[in-house]
Amino acid sequence: MEPRAGDRRELLARILAGRLFRRASRQRELLEYLCCKAFALPASEVHEQELGVAIFGRSPDYDTSQDNIVRVHVSELRKKLEEYFKTEGLAEPFTLEIPRGGYTPVLKARPEPASAPEHTTIAMAPSVADPVPAGTRTLLPNRWLLVALAALSVLSLYLAARNVQLRRGASPAVATSPLWRQFFAANRETDLILADSCISLFTDIVDRPVTLQEYLDRSYMLGATAPEQNAERRRDLELLLTRRYTSMADVLTVQRITSLGALDRKAVSLYFARDYPSQRLRSMGTIVVGSKRSNPWVEAFEPRMTFRMDYDPATQSNLVRNLRPASGEPASYSIPGGINDPRESLAIIAYLPNAQGTADAVILSGTGAQGTTAAGEAFVSPVQWPKLQRALPHFSGRIPYFEALLKTDAVGATVQSFELISLHLVQ
Repeated sequence: MEPRAGDRRELLARILAGRLFRRASRQRELLEYLCCKAFALPASEVHEQELGVAIFGRSPDYDTSQDNIVRVHVSELRKKLEEYFKTEGLAEPFTLEIPRGGYTPVLKARPEPASAPEHTTIAMAPSVADPVPAGTRTLLPNRWLLVALAALSVLSLYLAARNVQLRRGASPAVATSPLWRQFFAANRETDLILADSCISLFTDIVDRPVTLQEYLDRSYMLGATAPEQNAERRRDLELLLTRRYTSMADVLTVQRITSLGALDRKAVSLYFARDYPSQRLRSMGTIVVGSKRSNPWVEAFEPRMTFRMDYDPATQSNLVRNLRPASGEPASYSIPGGINDPRESLAIIAYLPNAQGTADAVILSGTGAQGTTAAGEAFVSPVQWPKLQRALPHFSGRIPYFEALLKTDAVGATVQSFELISLHLVQ
């Protein structure tokens, strides 16, 4: 019996949520990296040096014969996987191994699944749902959740294929704005981090945001799927948390960015937010797509930002807070039509250094999918760039770091026009 793509990812999610990996952040990150690459690019081979750079922050030319950090952690990972399938994963129909002599995970079917101890299984809900406690937010029916996830899976397939194209340098040459030429001028690898639509839906269900730290250590999963939760609610959340989907807004933004001539012969890596290795923020150029609600990595750059995308649960609408209002500027901005307005959106475009000042970063966020799409369209277009440039102070040579707040008018996926509401220089 061959595992389906969904089976592989669900098994990985159960392993990572288990007791053995809950606090083993480095082994968890290592396993996620290896599995996600193997699932998306089955024919690819992972090398020790690649893991040293991506997971452990080593320089690209470090000497693996003198530094055995990868071998040590992979050895520990093999032990944890073996222990998992002897304890918590005793009932799993497949086992996951990393054979010695390589770093490619392998799934093997068990002849006959054993019975797992009742107290160690990460189970789906029982057949009869518990009564819903008073005041608990009611979820959408399971069939609608499944329909939404199925639609999002199509986007994931597209992005996996697009990632292969990026690594092959399949970008047509087109004219680009001076800002994009500057961003890609440095001969370094660039990471493009896509939003996690599942975490956005998760926050809708549990009525609270997820911080970047919770997202990294997966602690947000613990309370939501605890045994004391309502069974139907727990089942839906467990289903949601095993998926890795992004939005159509991100797909369209990736299309625009990856079509830039500036990307020809440049190394661009496409990452889903949940799979991004945090060590890479220190040295890589970074493009983050989506608001903090759907892409918690925005939080890593917020200390330098004065415009913050926020969400008001009372009105169920998005807004932008202005932390450093200039003379005459309000402390917050919103769209009267809210997130249901089919045309108008607010968008944040931030061009700033990373925390270490070693590379540039771009944040493209919007109020809803329309806003994010509009941010990407406005930022990459050489036609739209002059509107932003006129608002910048006179500069000769390098374009200064800035963040801009836009009000956009879009039809479908196309920006018809945008109004520059405010522009702040990044301090």
